[in-house]
Amino acid sequence: MPTKTLTLSAMIAAVLYISAQLAFLLPMISPVPITLQVFAICLFPLILPLSISVTGMIVYLTLGAIGLPVFAQAKGGMATFFGPTGGYLIGFLLATIVIAYAVKIFSRPTIWRNLALCIVGLLISYGCGVVGLMLVLNVSFAKALIIGVVPFIAGDLIKIVLASSVALAVAKRLDVSTLTQQQ
Repeated sequence: MPTKTLTLSAMIAAVLYISAQLAFLLPMISPVPITLQVFAICLFPLILPLSISVTGMIVYLTLGAIGLPVFAQAKGGMATFFGPTGGYLIGFLLATIVIAYAVKIFSRPTIWRNLALCIVGLLISYGCGVVGLMLVLNVSFAKALIIGVVPFIAGDLIKIVLASSVALAVAKRLDVSTLTQQQ
């Protein structure tokens, strides 16, 4: 793997770690913390190639899986994948893949493209998170939506608007087409 890919992937993992630690719980409402991860999950696949974005996410998830406290609230280990936030972690990987792949198809960066792709990514994350909550907490679909999606919608919409705007600004400042052609 080229040094540039490894370096950018490590930087993605580091930013994901930082964004996960900026977390707080909504006591009595949800076992899922509010973090800045949605911002990072949307931003990186919009500005970096699929291979780098996915590798960075896999590095992050692997570090957490082997026990390093990189997940929200300094959690780590395989048990986290089987806890209330496990579905979201899987959803983050799937969202990264879908967003980065769609960027290759819809290569002209616009705010509307970015927002649409981030919304799709967010829906993937929510979908996986809801399924995870249903399985782990043995709750109904409606209850999983109430505790795992509803409290987060407003904040996550703000995060995707910010990620979409930052990605567009980066695309205007840099020739990101050279990055995406390296895949």
